[in-house]
Amino acid sequence: MGKKAEPTTAVIEAGGREWIVLRNAPVSDRQRSVIIGNQPQAGDNTASLEPHYQSGYNHRTVRSLTLDAEMRRRGLSQHEILILKVDVEGHEMPVLQGAATAIEERRAPFILVEYGDKMSPAIWDAMKRPFSAAAAAPSSAAMPGLSLYSLQKWGDERGYDSFLLGAQGSRPVLIGVTGALWREEYEVCRDKNQKFSNDGRMWKNFSAWNPRWEAVCWYDVALILREPRNPQLRSALLERSALPTHFCRTLKSGWYPTWIDEKQPPNLCCAHEVQFPERGEVCHTLKSCDAPPLVPRIFHDRISSKRNGAASLGTRIKRMLSQTKQTASSELPVRVR
Repeated sequence: MGKKAEPTTAVIEAGGREWIVLRNAPVSDRQRSVIIGNQPQAGDNTASLEPHYQSGYNHRTVRSLTLDAEMRRRGLSQHEILILKVDVEGHEMPVLQGAATAIEERRAPFILVEYGDKMSPAIWDAMKRPFSAAAAAPSSAAMPGLSLYSLQKWGDERGYDSFLLGAQGSRPVLIGVTGALWREEYEVCRDKNQKFSNDGRMWKNFSAWNPRWEAVCWYDVALILREPRNPQLRSALLERSALPTHFCRTLKSGWYPTWIDEKQPPNLCCAHEVQFPERGEVCHTLKSCDAPPLVPRIFHDRISSKRNGAASLGTRIKRMLSQTKQTASSELPVRVR
């Protein structure tokens, strides 16, 4: 049964105990009055506390809270936040800063954060600028504001390993991006040129194509505490989300994705030289072999695009990636909006 405790709270009870408490309140780095508003030409699901992403209309003033303060208010300041899901349209870092005590005390073993075009104004402006292919920054390290690179460094300093989160069917797949595992290609929202083709003849990352040259970019990142209070949780998650055995074969130098061995589409040719195939290097940019421009159907790629763009035309990869967003959002018990 449910009861309404106050205007912004709903409580689900059973057997005389509270099982679920829903708070309709924005979360930030401190308690204050803030303005929430929708993205231009978009619905309420795009509402953000960040003015840079607001349309200037359809907004209102609300009172924010912090996760640390809410945990104290409910007498849960010593309890773990088993899974913290943060998807707040560009306000992710203030939410994490508002949970600093729980994070420092290792009471948040699993954090899931959306990484996308609202991660920083630089990424947003570069992605949304029509008819322009300028990157947000020359490199991930030079990116102003938050980026995947700076997020994984932030997590590393606090004892977390960061992973890009994908799925094969209903099975999660984690790709490590922390420390020595970092590759510049993982900063997939930095350069819109890696998202589109502007001439219909050459594609990179195989994510989408749009003649207006505006990009939409979002992925999910998992931060997993290296030394949680319950180490079995980390072990179980990493074991559950390991790359499937039929997905790769092991080499001395590490894992090898078998899908790069699939036959290249006959109407596409590699646009560059593959110098080190023995190291797993593959053709990451294909071009049309025919004279007339070719505009194929491009499939949104959540896993292989982080490493190279050639795989997403494979049938097996399309099936593997089709449920990524749904899986990442549907299996999580805690979600901050």
